[in-house]
Amino acid sequence: MPHFQKIPNQFAVADRQAQEFCLGFEGDCLSSIMDVNPISTFVINTDHHVVVWNRACEILTGVQREKALNHPVDSRIFYSGQYRPLLVDLVLDRDESAMRRWYDNKNLSQSTNIPEAYEASDELVIQGEKRNLYFVAATIRDATGKIVGAMETIQDITDRSQLLNQLYQAQKMEALGALIAGVAHEINNPINLIMYNIPLLEKIWQDVLPVLNDQAVLSPHRKYGGLRTDFINNHLMQLISDMDMA
Repeated sequence: MPHFQKIPNQFAVADRQAQEFCLGFEGDCLSSIMDVNPISTFVINTDHHVVVWNRACEILTGVQREKALNHPVDSRIFYSGQYRPLLVDLVLDRDESAMRRWYDNKNLSQSTNIPEAYEASDELVIQGEKRNLYFVAATIRDATGKIVGAMETIQDITDRSQLLNQLYQAQKMEALGALIAGVAHEINNPINLIMYNIPLLEKIWQDVLPVLNDQAVLSPHRKYGGLRTDFINNHLMQLISDMDMA
């Protein structure tokens, strides 16, 4: 009889060992998948301790996986000298009021693609370099629907932001050139110019003046609408003022 009583126990032990093996295998597999992911990604458990810190995250932050695992994320990595909650912490806690308090001025929005996910962006100094970062944080649920942790991805969009800014500045310079050409062409017939162009010209002029001054240093002989940069600087606002008074 005692012999038969051991059999269920042996099955229970074997089943537990099989589950532990599968969990270990799945953990190793998940870690491998995360490491080939080029987007910086980390996962925290319900205690807010890091359980996954991928290779891209190591490269972005300079913090090795061994140092990050089993500890809360050190917010000073991203926010120099500041102890504060990260987006992933607030998403895990489902604390929307704290999210608004900490991230409302960081382009915070609820994701339209991922349930229970929030996204934001910020300009931060990491490893001594200023970077524009876009991050998304979402809760993680198990098969029963229970929250078991949260994940955050971080994308460095610095180059993209710089390109967009350069494009924006180029568009403003193009608009300025077109309006200055209009000034030169319509100088003998200012009525239409006053009615249609002056408010826009004044606004664009205030926007592009710093850019124009920078361009003057780089290309002092460049012309806009056939006019030199120094002439525009010295006479355009006076010309606008004279036309407005007329």
